[in-house]
Amino acid sequence: MSKSRHPLIALTWNPQRVRKKGRPQGTWKRSVESERVESEEEEEEEEEEEEEEEGEGEEEEEEEQEEEEEQEQEEVEEEEQEQEEGKKTRVAPIPGIQHRRIL
Repeated sequence: MSKSRHPLIALTWNPQRVRKKGRPQGTWKRSVESERVESEEEEEEEEEEEEEEEGEGEEEEEEEQEEEEEQEQEEVEEEEQEQEEGKKTRVAPIPGIQHRRIL
């Protein structure tokens, strides 16, 4: 998540006094809550962390591909068993897409 560099402006009610009749008097006070300004070193550290996360993401993608391949193999095996039993399937497995079987 990238950090915003814009200051946060908070509006708070600053009551001055309360009238006996009518609405209370007061003013809306603006308070600026600025986020800390990031130095170049911190930006470099964040870039390094993002690169590390990207590396982890590639490993996760490889794992997902392996899982998909295993699922496809299981689907093919199940279809072969169903065909042996005499059941007909109308949908053929397409790599990367999960289907519901229509019997």
